[in-house]
Parts: sequence; C-alpha cells; structure tokens
Amino acid sequence: MIRHYAEYYHPGIIVSETSLVEVPERNPALIAQKQGSYGFRFFDRKVVIADEGEELSGARKNVSGMYYWPDCDIMDIEAARAWKGGDSILVRNMECNGYDKVVNTPFGQSFPLRDGDVVLPVSGGR
Repeated sequence: MIRHYAEYYHPGIIVSETSLVEVPERNPALIAQKQGSYGFRFFDRKVVIADEGEELSGARKNVSGMYYWPDCDIMDIEAARAWKGGDSILVRNMECNGYDKVVNTPFGQSFPLRDGDVVLPVSGGR
C-alpha cells in the first residue's frame, strides 16, 4: 500500500528539524499549521506488512516542493538589497548561487525559492 506523509520543518540549531505526520491525501488545504514550523512537504512511501506483522517502509517517493506558511514572504534580490544592504551575506549568497528569490520565515531564516515551492495564501493550509 502507498501511504502519504507531511513532513513539517522547524528551525534547528544548525539545520532544520523535521517531524512526520501520515495524511490521508496530499492536499495542502487539509494540513494544519504546526506551532513552531515554517512549512512542510509531502512524500509517499510504499509500506508492506511482513509475515510477522512487521511494517516495512520503502524509500521516499514523489517528494513535493516546500509549502511555506502564509507568515513567510518571498523576496527577490532587489528587495534583499534594499532590506539588508547591497553587501549582505544574503545578497552575496543569492548572487553567488543564482537564486532569483528567497523565502523569509518568521524565525529569521531565508531559503531559496525553488521550482515547485509555494507560499500558501492566508486561507490555505490551515
């Protein structure tokens, strides 16, 4: 059987922490915002039941882009220059890595906005 999961992302000390919730379907409007998270992504896993009743899970498949909560905002490089100054680390990272846009979280983090990533509207994903 195929199971669907939402993987929540939370700020961590060095890298983001994650937590998983099994969901009935991959619909962002049905995912509740978890306190302390800045977004989530979906993935699927094939799960089989072994002879002894043990569940065996396969690798992640069909990993979605990130869904960021509405309190995150998108910033292009011109806005980053105006916000942080032309010689900020954020601007240099955007230029060096070819990032056109980043997503800023309420926790002070910035992540590249990649193809398939979405900042949910205020009415969605709550």
